[in-house]
Amino acid sequence: MPITYRIFQTLLLVTAISSNVNAQDRVTSVDARFLFLDESPSSYSIEGNSGYRVLSSYPYQVSPPVTFDPQERVDLYKSARKPERSTPSGKPISNEARYQKIGTATIPSNVSEVLVVVRKDSEDAGAYRLEYFSSDPREFPEGTVRVINLGRTPIAVGINRERALMAPGQQRIMSPTPDHKDRLIIRVAEEDKNTWNILYDSVAVLRTGKRMTGVIVYSPTGMRHTYTAYELREFGEPEPGHQWLTFTD
Repeated sequence: MPITYRIFQTLLLVTAISSNVNAQDRVTSVDARFLFLDESPSSYSIEGNSGYRVLSSYPYQVSPPVTFDPQERVDLYKSARKPERSTPSGKPISNEARYQKIGTATIPSNVSEVLVVVRKDSEDAGAYRLEYFSSDPREFPEGTVRVINLGRTPIAVGINRERALMAPGQQRIMSPTPDHKDRLIIRVAEEDKNTWNILYDSVAVLRTGKRMTGVIVYSPTGMRHTYTAYELREFGEPEPGHQWLTFTD
């Protein structure tokens, strides 16, 4: 067999293998979750073929995953219901939701899963900015805990024997070992001048095959939307501060 023919066969084989690997790695759909960091009493939606689809019913709630095409552009809306009113004759006035576009997300094409964080732009009070955090299983595998610091100060996180210190804007993938009941002891503290304040100290469960995301956020209203009218009257207005949010998938 001529040498040139053997070389040609080898090149064809290498090309076929490379094409197969690229096809396996190619992203065909992306599962996106959304987290809206906003203080207004609103719900948050996307617009679909049959109308608006609610992603989160209130701020600081992580949405269920929604499947999109890579590079798909998705318009995001917030809405608040008009207060119930009536005309002088007693006829009720429609209190349908009013939808306000707050941004457009461009779904990444290089990951299979993503967390999209939407929050007010500090430089423009009326604008929102979007941040994308890859949730691709190749980077964030099952059995791990991802911690994202979206707050204003450094935080310290302890999960069983694992420890991490993170500045604002940083994230970390931690690999703690649960006990025989799949439990994790999680402690989160914020730096305040020359001391540390405990924000969260509790037990969580991380089942086999699952992974957990913990997000530090800063709420200027102290998560006021989570309080009832009675609680606000009884205990007063909550103080602004950091909060620890989690979800498992």
